[in-house]
Amino acid sequence: MDNGHFHQQKFYYLRGEFNQVSMNKLSFVFGRKNYQLLFAGLGFLILGYILMSGGGSPDPSQFNADELFSPRRITLAPLIVILGYIIVGVAIMWKSKEDLTPVKPEVPSTNKKRKK
Repeated sequence: MDNGHFHQQKFYYLRGEFNQVSMNKLSFVFGRKNYQLLFAGLGFLILGYILMSGGGSPDPSQFNADELFSPRRITLAPLIVILGYIIVGVAIMWKSKEDLTPVKPEVPSTNKKRKK
């Protein structure tokens, strides 16, 4: 007896045949490509925010407008941040071709005829 835990089984259609998969088996929401795109997007976000930071002066009585309003901080960095958000959005919405495989609604019978 398994201490009162309900063991649930599901059938998935993979590579032309039904495979029985246990619910206890670890499965990820996203595929490998999704995670690659997600981490690339996060890298762009981090890079953009790093490029946007800085421009301060060690002396609070001085103001350096050229450093604060440089094209890197007001043009390049926001574009990189926007690109990062777009990549993260694509990573979340991306569906691989394997995920688009139609699943047959019927469940195979467990009563198979034995070969003699």
